[in-house]
Amino acid sequence: MPQVLALLWFQQTTADGAHEGTHDLGSASFFIFQLLFTGGFDDSVSHLTQRCIFGAAVVIGVTIISILVGLITDFVNSYMTGLSEGRSKVVESGHTLLLGWNESTTRVR
Repeated sequence: MPQVLALLWFQQTTADGAHEGTHDLGSASFFIFQLLFTGGFDDSVSHLTQRCIFGAAVVIGVTIISILVGLITDFVNSYMTGLSEGRSKVVESGHTLLLGWNESTTRVR
């Protein structure tokens, strides 16, 4: 899909003369890559080496954030599963445990 967008962008910019920095297909591809992954475009990145470093940094950053979100989601999911299975810590002295309590149970004083 990004290649199609880059091709469309390339055709449009060559037709109307706008965005002079993206008149070749490689620059148009880089423009679309930046737009999709970062939400903006920095036209000061013009050399191929800089673009490769930028692309690698974006991919590594997205990967790290994805891993962190996955770890946090897994931790919260396992914690909630433990709570629903009753594996939480319970104070063992000085409390009364009522099994089967609900709204229709008589009050205990």
